[in-house]
Amino acid sequence: MQDGMSTERETTTERTLVRWGLALALGVAALILNQWTFPILTRETPNFIFGGIPVLVSFLALGPAPGILTALISLLAFPIQDFWAAHPAAAAGLLIYVIEGLAVYYLYRRTRSIPLAAALFWFGGGWILTVLNYQVWMGLSFGYTALFVVKQLLNALMVALGAELILSRPIRRWFQRMTGGSVPPYPLAEYAFRRTVLLTLIPLTFLGLLHARSQYEAVIRDIGDENMRLAWETVRDVDDYIRERHQTLADLARALEIDPAGVNSGGHLQAFLNLYPESYLIARTDPTGRVIEARPITSAAGDTLVGLDVSARDYFQATRDGQSMVHGRLILGDLEIRDTGAIEPAVIMTHPLAAADGSFGGALIASIDPAFAALELNIMAGTDPADPIVRNRVTLLDAEGILIGSVVPGRDPGLSIEAIVRGPQDSELEPFPLTSLAHPTTFSYFPPPSGSLESNLALDLTFASFHPVLRSGWGVLVDTPSTVLYARILPVTFQILALVGGVLLVLVVIVRAFARGVALPIRAAADTARRITAGELDPDVVSSQLATSPLLEPRELHASLEGMRAALARKDELTRARQEELEAQLLQAQKMEAVGLLAGGIAHDFNNMLTPIMGLSDLGREEAESEDVRDYFREIQSASARAREIVHQLLAFSRKQVLSMNALDLGDELRRSHGLLRSLLRENIELEIEIEEGAHPVLADSTQLQQILVNLAVNAQDAMPDGGRLRIALERVETGPIDLAEESLDGAPVVKLAVSDTGDGIAGEHLPHIFDPFFTTKSPGKGTGLGLATVYGIIRQHDGAIRARSRPGAGTTFEIYLPVTRREVQAEGDDRPPAAPESVRGARILLVEDDEAVRRFVLRVLDRAGYAVHVARSAEEALDIAESEGAFDLLLTDVILPGRNGRELYDEMTARQPGLKALFMSGYSHDVLGDGGLPDGTEFLSKPFELNELMAQVRSVLERRETKV
Repeated sequence: MQDGMSTERETTTERTLVRWGLALALGVAALILNQWTFPILTRETPNFIFGGIPVLVSFLALGPAPGILTALISLLAFPIQDFWAAHPAAAAGLLIYVIEGLAVYYLYRRTRSIPLAAALFWFGGGWILTVLNYQVWMGLSFGYTALFVVKQLLNALMVALGAELILSRPIRRWFQRMTGGSVPPYPLAEYAFRRTVLLTLIPLTFLGLLHARSQYEAVIRDIGDENMRLAWETVRDVDDYIRERHQTLADLARALEIDPAGVNSGGHLQAFLNLYPESYLIARTDPTGRVIEARPITSAAGDTLVGLDVSARDYFQATRDGQSMVHGRLILGDLEIRDTGAIEPAVIMTHPLAAADGSFGGALIASIDPAFAALELNIMAGTDPADPIVRNRVTLLDAEGILIGSVVPGRDPGLSIEAIVRGPQDSELEPFPLTSLAHPTTFSYFPPPSGSLESNLALDLTFASFHPVLRSGWGVLVDTPSTVLYARILPVTFQILALVGGVLLVLVVIVRAFARGVALPIRAAADTARRITAGELDPDVVSSQLATSPLLEPRELHASLEGMRAALARKDELTRARQEELEAQLLQAQKMEAVGLLAGGIAHDFNNMLTPIMGLSDLGREEAESEDVRDYFREIQSASARAREIVHQLLAFSRKQVLSMNALDLGDELRRSHGLLRSLLRENIELEIEIEEGAHPVLADSTQLQQILVNLAVNAQDAMPDGGRLRIALERVETGPIDLAEESLDGAPVVKLAVSDTGDGIAGEHLPHIFDPFFTTKSPGKGTGLGLATVYGIIRQHDGAIRARSRPGAGTTFEIYLPVTRREVQAEGDDRPPAAPESVRGARILLVEDDEAVRRFVLRVLDRAGYAVHVARSAEEALDIAESEGAFDLLLTDVILPGRNGRELYDEMTARQPGLKALFMSGYSHDVLGDGGLPDGTEFLSKPFELNELMAQVRSVLERRETKV
């Protein structure tokens, strides 16, 4: 009992380790998959991460604790320190990820649907946790938080769908097997509900995602269109302003040209300043670029402006070259014109003055205060500059990307575009400077880092439009903060939430009811079957009710059940017929086995008696003094030979014949047998041999194969007394016939040898008995009845099968199937070593034989030949002799001995004396030699044998140079 408890504890420990190991592996998988993301909704919301799928699989397949471990490992893919530095709530938001896994685990146990459990979490408490964390604690806008909730809901549904598909029944069953759990069967209604939820939420999730993306893009397009429209209106207004001011400047230039002496020059300049207060400086130069008249006359510091040389300035040189223009760059003047305490930027407008002779007479230069431009932009945009959140922010840039004026507080004149736009964050953002763009464009950018939470979390993406002012080379930038996007897309988020929530409500209420309704007929059918089994209902009555039902489905069920009943009846009939056939085959096999055992036992004893008869008759014939006596011994030898042939047939039938198994090509054997078969057959019998191309390797005894061919050929000849055709065909097939019921041929490639004759055929009642020993249809004295029985025994001993097919008057075909061997077929040739010297007299031989008569005969023959023979009656006695007498040149042993058999004796002797030569002798030795084979390097002498056969075999073994061990 203690051992059982200990084993149970060890099993529990192993399963626990496996569970935690799987959790660790899933965590690593999640960590790797977290590197693969894609935007699920917007660039501002976090991307979809594939690592959530193995985390959810861990929770559902392994339990809460392993799931938490997997989730914590997966979080290592996130920059938690950066999140914490931005705001602790950003890092704490990752815990919602873990809470979601726990909630789905427990909700799944009630809903039995992973996507439904995930959706219920986000509609139940997930959105509350998100609002508390991101809006209340972090201070993000409600619009962004709502958008984030929608993103998390869609993300959770996609992760849940992935987990549902992965945790199909085979994979879930594998997890349970690895962790020692089990997957209980679930009702059909639950199965239908889960599949309906899965099939519904897959398109719903992707439709919701596509709808959200399309609405998001639509809002961005609307914002871009609004920005571009405002930019165009601003460009138009700026262009009108420039054209109006430049026209006024041209009129002033013509007035000054009329007064070349400059009598009223100062008054004209002062009138221009009074008319346009945004122009805080206007000056007139001579042709060399020296100021000859200015208003105001001095700077704020009291320095006079008259005499100032501006000839090196770009705007003067351009004016001298004949261009009347608005200079495209914002100018930072060298003088403080107004008492502001700083060098002020200005926009320069110029117009050439003509001399009396039409040549260049100087330039008229006016400055425009950028602050006035900002005020004009506010008026154009219709916004309040005091509003901290400007819906549409308009900025005017010069040709160098320097800010001229802006609606946005903090965007002061003189700032470069790099101070406004951080630059592209990904491949979708356009390069800068913006003024290099000659055409209107819409783009997105991130403002410079401001230290705010939105800036630190990259939530301040700005949507902008740019339009050039062609008259001046300036550009108008109109940008909209992401807060406007979140406010605009808020209705869409509510639409998606309402859509998903409504579908979930339908799934929970309607689909579950539908799923239960689907299961009701099956439950009713199961209940009906149970009541029929219990005897409460008559099956014929139920069948009649189904057949007469007004509904189509019950009638179809009745037809199917009736068809099934008929099929079962046919199957039962076939099963009974097959059972009777198998029983007959078993009875036949048992009968054949019993006859075989009897024949084998008789043959063994008979061989032992024939051996001294044949051997001593040889000795008697040699020692007889008269020819009459020698004739008597010859008659004895002839009778003994006939008896030996019958014994060999009995041994072949009983499968006790010792075989010399070698890998050979059956096609080659058949070709070599052609001459033998032709000589056996009468001239009026045509012999036809067909061999399929290719190799036909089998493991077989060549002599026994010839015996098969001879027996079948003789049998066919007897069936064709008036002549005919004997056809032998050989081919290789990949699978043995299943109706032979031979395990050795089950699905294995085989070689098929078909022997067909055109004789009278075999009657149907005789066909099942043709392989029975001593069964024959021939006249008395014309057959022993052992020919086909011998063939049957040899084939079975080769692990093959034989089948006979015949019809009276249509001839007979014997099909023989032998398994294909993988051994390499050896080339023809004599592998015997070169002959040793003929004299082997004096060789030490250990003779082991339990039969007294055989032992005396063999000892007498070997002594007479001059061998040194030691005799033993058993294996134990032989081992004792070997221990005391030392090494022997040859072990001559019977196969079947008292105690240990000849094979075991050989193994023991070769262990003591490696390389010992051996010669086995026996009436049969199949059982003791194992699978009908001899040890490598040994020879076999079949009983009964003649004196010359014994002497030849002994000499042959002794003359070998080496023994194959």
